Amino acid sequence: MGATPPPAPPPAWGQNQPPPNWGPTPPAPGWNPPPGQAAQQSPMQMMHRFETSGMGANILRLLGFVLFVVGALVIVVGTTQPASCYVTTPSTTCPVNFLNGAYTATLIGKTLAVLGASLLIMGAGFRMHWGLKPTAETKSDEFAYIIADRRFNGWLIIILVLVILLLMLQVPVYPAPP
Repeated sequence: MGATPPPAPPPAWGQNQPPPNWGPTPPAPGWNPPPGQAAQQSPMQMMHRFETSGMGANILRLLGFVLFVVGALVIVVGTTQPASCYVTTPSTTCPVNFLNGAYTATLIGKTLAVLGASLLIMGAGFRMHWGLKPTAETKSDEFAYIIADRRFNGWLIIILVLVILLLMLQVPVYPAPP
């Protein structure tokens, strides 16, 4: 009598291969997807495409610039004393009404300007991170352009952070009309 043979090895599908007859069920014969439906993408895939395309950075910059300008216009228009405050002397209702409106316009304008500056910062950051990158085949003039673009976006971020800081530290003081 001899020694007993070793046990048989496990089946082949145990080594990173699916078992037989395992996987998604194929569609029924003759079935076609509805027209106009493409493969659905997850929101993360769409956001990544928005971030990595140059168009995403440009859209953020455009929206940020528009919000920044609108915020500045709201501050300027809202804090300018109307001419009707100078018609009657002494004005009884103008100082109170004007100051309420001026403070409200300042608050709204600062909020819009800070939101716009934040979007500009995001656009510059997208451009720096996913924008132009040098490769092994990059020529010297292209490399110089890429470095200049990255420096510009870096300085833009620094300046806009300082602008946000100045907007938040500014305390409005409005003189009462005569």
